[in-house]
Amino acid sequence: MIKKILLSSILILIACCGMVSAEEFPVLEKQVQMRQAHLEWKGAGHEIGMEATIEYINEISDDMGAVQLSSLLNDFKNQSNTMATLTTHVALNNALRQAKQITTSFRMETRQQM
Repeated sequence: MIKKILLSSILILIACCGMVSAEEFPVLEKQVQMRQAHLEWKGAGHEIGMEATIEYINEISDDMGAVQLSSLLNDFKNQSNTMATLTTHVALNNALRQAKQITTSFRMETRQQM
């Protein structure tokens, strides 16, 4: 008898939690803007890493080795600024793909510099 009461209480609790969750978390509005903010935050971390890498390469090469890396950093910053103006997920996906290509090129160039 106690097992039946406990089981039915658990089932009722699960059902109520499911209803509350559906009411508390409606479909998100402004998804593109939220995604842009997240990408901006992640991009800032990449920029910091790129800048630190450029400083290090410049230090070990007497300011002669990071010209291509600086160019790629500028390309990445331009791509990040472009992402802030986009209005669809498809456009963000394409811009993100291009940003990934830039970071891959940056990584490959860094390996060559080392």
